[in-house]
Order: sequence, then structure tokens, then C-alpha cells
Amino acid sequence: MAFPDWTEEHEAFRASVRRFTEEEIRPHAEEWDAKGGFPDDIFPKAGKLGLLGVRFDYGALSARPRNRGARRSRESPK
Repeated sequence: MAFPDWTEEHEAFRASVRRFTEEEIRPHAEEWDAKGGFPDDIFPKAGKLGLLGVRFDYGALSARPRNRGARRSRESPK
């Protein structure tokens, strides 16, 4: 385990994020970086996997969902 308090569920989620990143983001990262953003269709893909709107609260270190991504996923027709 990468972090002592993480459960198998945490590890499964981390693996899901890693897989999505490797398959959907990494191959296009340089191109998207040059353009200055992500294409709109990446947000529905991430949303279908439950990767948007995720919130972890670990005391002083917490991560909150980015409103832009969450908003775009709701607006997407697919």
C-alpha cells in the first residue's frame, strides 16, 4: 500500500485513476498542453468512471473537485 491508512478500495480507485490517465490523457498530454487545455469530451469519460466530483478530506491536506470539470460533465449531452 502507498499510504498506511488506505484500504483496498482506495487502492482500486488509485488504479482506476492511473489507468484512465495512461489511456486517455498521457497519449495527448503534449498536444493538449500546447493548446492550453483539455478537449470537452474528456470530462464525460472521466465522469462515467466516477472521477469527477470526488472529495477526499485528510485534515489539513484535502482535495476538492474542480468546479469547471464537474460543471462540464453535467452540461455534456452524452
